[in-house]
Amino acid sequence: MRECTVKAIGFDEDVIPGREAQADRGRQLLVPLGRLGAARRHGPLRTDHPDVAALPVRA
Repeated sequence: MRECTVKAIGFDEDVIPGREAQADRGRQLLVPLGRLGAARRHGPLRTDHPDVAALPVRA
């Protein structure tokens, strides 16, 4: 499991033009989990969106 090294949680209205697909993948992954509260309290998801999981691992 890789740790996210960027600020990955934001508001829909703050999505940078051209990054809508990434925001949509985030919704597809997180919405079914329900309201998590703070990510730190929830802990690692232990899963990725299939598009992300298919990417090659970076060293």
